[in-house]
Amino acid sequence: MNPKNARSRNGSDIYRAIFDNSLVGIAVVRRRCFIHVNRKMAQIFGYDSPEEMRGQRSRICYVSDASFDEIGRDAYSTLMEGREFRAEFIGRRRDGSEFWCMLSGKSVIPGTAMDADSVWIFQDVDENRRYQAQLESAAFCDPLTGLPNRRILADHIRKAVARCCRSRTMIAICFIDLDDFKFVNDRYGHDVGDLVLINVARRISSILRKSDMLSRLGGDEFVLLLDDLSQVGDIDNVLAKVDDAVREPLLLGADRSIAVGASIGVSLFLGVPPEISPETLLKNADQAMYRSKALKSADRAHSWTIYDGRVRVEDNPQPTA
Repeated sequence: MNPKNARSRNGSDIYRAIFDNSLVGIAVVRRRCFIHVNRKMAQIFGYDSPEEMRGQRSRICYVSDASFDEIGRDAYSTLMEGREFRAEFIGRRRDGSEFWCMLSGKSVIPGTAMDADSVWIFQDVDENRRYQAQLESAAFCDPLTGLPNRRILADHIRKAVARCCRSRTMIAICFIDLDDFKFVNDRYGHDVGDLVLINVARRISSILRKSDMLSRLGGDEFVLLLDDLSQVGDIDNVLAKVDDAVREPLLLGADRSIAVGASIGVSLFLGVPPEISPETLLKNADQAMYRSKALKSADRAHSWTIYDGRVRVEDNPQPTA
């Protein structure tokens, strides 16, 4: 055999081995049909062998015509400019299951359209996406209840205040502290206490409007943001429902249940500039909550107190439950 031909054949064998055994999915595409597909590509999309994908339109990898068309427009316009295309999209396996897929591609001859061959790399990044979502959830959500944490709450309050200044509506920051929660933890244990917190969060969330937001600060403290209110009476209606939701007994078994109450402090912003900081609104609501807690033993008319500028933390004893 001619040495030059031998070297060429050996080089082709090496490239073929790399193609077949690559740890990423590789496909050669012409007119959006698969010409060559490696084993990893077939594995990613749930096919038994590359032969099952060869000759098929790449549409089989997408969840919808709209997704297929959108990726195609963006990808081939990029390839026509001689550049590499990269994107992440929701792919579909042979069995119909969906997953996040990273796609990158380049024309064999730069600047050619979809009629020419292009090489594409596919990678399953579903696990990475889930891990990223878990990290984001841990950064912004309470791990026990799944509610937004203080960081997200402050951002939502800031945006709600800005909207109020434009629309001349009002918002209410409602600081909710559970009554007798310490007794629940001491008597039944922290696992039952956690169950109470989860159920309170679920019940309150179920009665809110889409524009409202419930957050857990920690312990037995929650903050409710009521947005786009037109009158103070709207607050009374919502908090009456919140009070009922909190007081509903939690069944622990056939003959045992737990009931807690709530003390709620309310801080209002009436939509009149200058704007007020989230920290100040939360502090005012916290002070009003202590006032409500102090009035609990005096047979209070309802469980909430609205901050009016005269309530001060030093005027109220610290609650013990």
